[in-house]
Amino acid sequence: MHLFFIYILSIFSSPLNSLSQIDTLSIKEVVVQSVKEDLDLSKSPVSSNVFTLPSIKNNMTTNIKSLSDFVPNLYIPDYGSKMTSSIYMRGVGSRIGDPAVGFYVDGVPIFNKNVFDSDFSDILRCEVLRGPQAVVYGRNNSAGLIKLRTISPDQFQGVRVSLQAGNGGYFKSSIGSYNKLSDKKFFSANVAYQRQDGFYKNVYDGSYVDNLNDFSLKSKFIYLFSSVSRLENILNYNFVKQGGYAYVLEDEVINPDEEVDYNDDCSYQRRFISDALVYSYEAKYKINNVLSFQYLDDIMSLDNDFTEQPFFKIRQHQREATVYDEFTLKSEHNIYGVSAFYKNNDMNSPVTFLEDGVNYLILDNINSGLQKILPGMTMIFDENVLLNSNSFNTQTSGLSFFFQNEFSRGDFTFRSGLRIDYEYASFDYDNSMGFHYRFNKESVSDLKEVDSKLYGNERSDYLTLLPKFSVLYNIDDVNNVYFSLSRGSKSGGFNSQMFSDLVKNKMMADLGVYMVGSDAFTVADVIKYKPEYSYNLEVGVHSFFFNNKLNLNSTIFYTEIRNQQMTYFPSVSSAGRMTGNMGRTSSKGVELSAKYKFDSGFSLMTGYGYANAEDKEGMKVPYAPEHTFSLVGDYDLYNVFLADKIHFHGAIRGAGPFWWNTENTIKDSMYTVGDASLGFSFGDVEVSLWIKNLMDKRYHTFYFESMGNSFYSLSNPRIFGLTINLII
Repeated sequence: MHLFFIYILSIFSSPLNSLSQIDTLSIKEVVVQSVKEDLDLSKSPVSSNVFTLPSIKNNMTTNIKSLSDFVPNLYIPDYGSKMTSSIYMRGVGSRIGDPAVGFYVDGVPIFNKNVFDSDFSDILRCEVLRGPQAVVYGRNNSAGLIKLRTISPDQFQGVRVSLQAGNGGYFKSSIGSYNKLSDKKFFSANVAYQRQDGFYKNVYDGSYVDNLNDFSLKSKFIYLFSSVSRLENILNYNFVKQGGYAYVLEDEVINPDEEVDYNDDCSYQRRFISDALVYSYEAKYKINNVLSFQYLDDIMSLDNDFTEQPFFKIRQHQREATVYDEFTLKSEHNIYGVSAFYKNNDMNSPVTFLEDGVNYLILDNINSGLQKILPGMTMIFDENVLLNSNSFNTQTSGLSFFFQNEFSRGDFTFRSGLRIDYEYASFDYDNSMGFHYRFNKESVSDLKEVDSKLYGNERSDYLTLLPKFSVLYNIDDVNNVYFSLSRGSKSGGFNSQMFSDLVKNKMMADLGVYMVGSDAFTVADVIKYKPEYSYNLEVGVHSFFFNNKLNLNSTIFYTEIRNQQMTYFPSVSSAGRMTGNMGRTSSKGVELSAKYKFDSGFSLMTGYGYANAEDKEGMKVPYAPEHTFSLVGDYDLYNVFLADKIHFHGAIRGAGPFWWNTENTIKDSMYTVGDASLGFSFGDVEVSLWIKNLMDKRYHTFYFESMGNSFYSLSNPRIFGLTINLII
């Protein structure tokens, strides 16, 4: 133990770099690229946005949710907890199941979107690629891809410290040490903790519903075998414990004193650990192998009716283990690869029907049927509370082969590729609910027992071909125009959330009462949904003017989605949500982004996205905004009074309108919010004052219906605080 602390002390005494040095790290020089990645996206046939360390700091980008404020046609709303990381790009997205947008950190894919909303205190570079990226990056990238690169110890040696505090009891701290142990060995460790009391109180008990505690640990170890080969180990651990789900009844939105009002626990807890071994070799050929293990253990507790009445609640506990390996070989013009994964998910999600739920959802339906047959006869339950036990096991495995070829003829560059994906999934379910009952004309001694069970298994597999073709024309050394045609896919899945309703229907059938209308669904009706496929065509321009001071990028796209997956409640009295395939939809639109850097130290960045996503009847696809926009200004003054630099930052961002149901009868208009910050640099110390949502704009981030009620999720209010960054 003493040796361990001596080792830690030696880490914090390593050679240092200044803040200015790390801010000006040249991405081309220091970022170790995967063989799959394009180093300069402005010369690639893709619509993209790239953020480096200075803009990441100015925009306070620590997670992917904050990216959507500045990326055209990207929308990542806050649905109430770190579990609900839904991502929409170009009008395409997913609320339940696998994502439509992939997420890579340091070249390693994150498989479960429950982990997407994680904070990173050491982001060096962020890339957002729009459109299907399936050929090289595989499954569940049908709408696009987000990639983060974090600081590595072979790029920077020193200790970075960050402290942040704000209203709502917000506090965040992080410390990272980056060390050169020898000419061949490098090591870094980063620890971060954040907490928040919250902003929204539950009037039922006076507690804050959006409290948060978040701890993360990350380490990197790099070993250089030679100048052309290296091995990197990347370890991540994250623990989250939070409240959540600031959902309000539609008729209470206008009353700020009674916004959130429910009687049972709503919370989320997550433990996630991942470890990756990345081997790379770079000479005449480039070789890369990524072996990754990821383990997720999370618990979601919900008052599923979100009211003060005792209807029903759920506690969903899942444990998921994933093993992934990918081997990639790259020559000067070709990429070849093979990948495989195996994922095992065990989930227990008991649903507890409380007193009002037993009466309204079960007994009222039973007795209404009895009255038609035997007037005056009613059923009585011995229990006031019923427990519906739900256990599921989902095992998914996949194997992929892919290649990409690139060749040039004059000023034209042609790129084509194909990915062959095979995926197999098995789904085992074991569900039950039991109780004792009698009729009103019987005595307690006449109690009868019902023990309803649903168990079985389902299998699915599919083979998918994912091609891509593009042509890029180089107008000159920095300006180009491109055309791209590609196909993407999003995996199918199983509707585990519907089994409380299915067991309820089975129980009532065991009593001789059969559901009718929209409530009369069976296991075969709802158990699974098919894969979703996207076909994307786009034309884009990358251009630079005025000695590269002005960078303009524009894209026109058309995407057709077949078997689009959409989440909905199948009936008014349903306790669960299901995902189904709603047929064909399309999304067409544009993306525009520009950045201009003036000689005076002033810079402007703006982005605009338009995505008209609708089905074949012309109805808008819900949840994703039609327009997104941002305008960001930064201004630096040097050597002012005692400060080496004073930095001014301002931003305006917005999104909308939103349609909240497939019928397009419920709509919210566009919202616009502003942010600002003022920073001072004193050598290796930075101090900044910041404010988000300057005008305290309240808007909705989500809408849903349950138990005949309509609910909205509320945005964060005005948040302000102080940040101190330093190298010691």
